[in-house]
Amino acid sequence: VYPEIICVSHENRGVAACRNEGVALVKTPYFLFVDADDLIDPLLIQRLEALIQIDCFDIISFNYNKITKDHAPLSHQHKPDIINHDGPSVLSAFIKSKATFDSVCPYLYNTAYFREHDFQFATGRTHEDFGLIPWVILNAQSILCINDVLYYNIMSTNSIMRTNDYSKEVKKADD
Repeated sequence: VYPEIICVSHENRGVAACRNEGVALVKTPYFLFVDADDLIDPLLIQRLEALIQIDCFDIISFNYNKITKDHAPLSHQHKPDIINHDGPSVLSAFIKSKATFDSVCPYLYNTAYFREHDFQFATGRTHEDFGLIPWVILNAQSILCINDVLYYNIMSTNSIMRTNDYSKEVKKADD
């Protein structure tokens, strides 16, 4: 259905290395990341395609829900609606609203913007998103934030993001 989607298979080199390679392979003006065990809204592509026809944004941010593997809701990650603001303004609004903004997945990225800034995920880290995504947001000149929930993050019981294991929390902070 979408010939722009490329599937690459390698031995396990870690998420960061795979994401960096994926960005290098992108042939479209925009791209997004989807974790293999998560779900996207069936209308995600249509909704985002309509928005990029309006203007050329560096980033389009959308909301996501954390759900169980049985699709029971755990939490709603709500970010404020913001129309075409710069990165510092958006990051400040996210912080003031206590929005979660560290995950790589609930964003559509402008390929030229991402490459011009040579954004790279740090390899060898468990939480490679945490250091990069705030930096990607901060450097943007044009961000659109929409209130639509278009992504569903499945939180399995053994997830590194859903743990009471203190050593994993320390690792997250170190990353």
